[in-house]
Amino acid sequence: MLAPAGSEFLTRTRASATQYRVPHEDVSAAELAERFPMFAIGADTEGYYEPGAGYVRPEAAVRAQLELARRHGARLRLGETAERWAAGPAGVRVETDAGAYVADRLVLCAGPWIGDLFPEGRDRFAVHRQLMYWFPIREGYERVREMPVFVWDLGGKADGFVHLDGFYGFPAVDGPGGGMKVATESYERTTTPDGRRDPATPEEAEAMYWRCVGPHLPWLGPNPIRSVSCLYTNTRGSRFVIDRHPDHESVLLVSACSGHGFKHSAAIGEAVAQLVTAGESDLDLSPFALEATRP
Repeated sequence: MLAPAGSEFLTRTRASATQYRVPHEDVSAAELAERFPMFAIGADTEGYYEPGAGYVRPEAAVRAQLELARRHGARLRLGETAERWAAGPAGVRVETDAGAYVADRLVLCAGPWIGDLFPEGRDRFAVHRQLMYWFPIREGYERVREMPVFVWDLGGKADGFVHLDGFYGFPAVDGPGGGMKVATESYERTTTPDGRRDPATPEEAEAMYWRCVGPHLPWLGPNPIRSVSCLYTNTRGSRFVIDRHPDHESVLLVSACSGHGFKHSAAIGEAVAQLVTAGESDLDLSPFALEATRP
């Protein structure tokens, strides 16, 4: 993690690492420049380095989780659209475009569609289009291939749906011709989950380069090899929501959102499974109450 001196994001990261005994190093600007020459380090930049950090390939992780679920008896109904649900004394009923299902309990974990299935709480969530870029590597491929995953706090204001004014990137895991993945977060306009997934416009790519890539990653070229868009389901303060439906005790609302939810999915899944099967979790889930996301 890279940030200007005094960054709240960096301060909180260091405090969490200390509290939970995560091995890490605090790195000065001079040390950063020497150890990680792919970054253009300013004199006021500080760093936090976790030797044990890494990245997860999401497609492989999802395949593994689905296979484990199947082995343990889960019946997967993939490719169906959930259209509506209802809850009553006899249990819950879910209707999809392929049929209807009845159960004792229901978990609504619908990503950007959470507002459609929980319309009375729609003002708690916002769906934003996000862009990811792969910029060409002009030099130093071997060093870029071995570099750490990074988050760079640019020091701007963070409030509302914005939890970080900055960008992030990954090592060059797709070979010398695959470029380096770099992305930021945008909260200027909301979108709908069933809208088009357009890649970046030339204007968006140019803005990304001149604000984030050009000044900070000098080994990358200006014209991205490709870009793709995805969706963030956000709450104010970037909080997760893990709580019971306000009107139905048998229905759980789970929105592990704001982009960073995926890497916590194993722990969230375990906590939700405990709630569904035992009525309570070993973890304190009170910080993720629906009430905490009130506008």
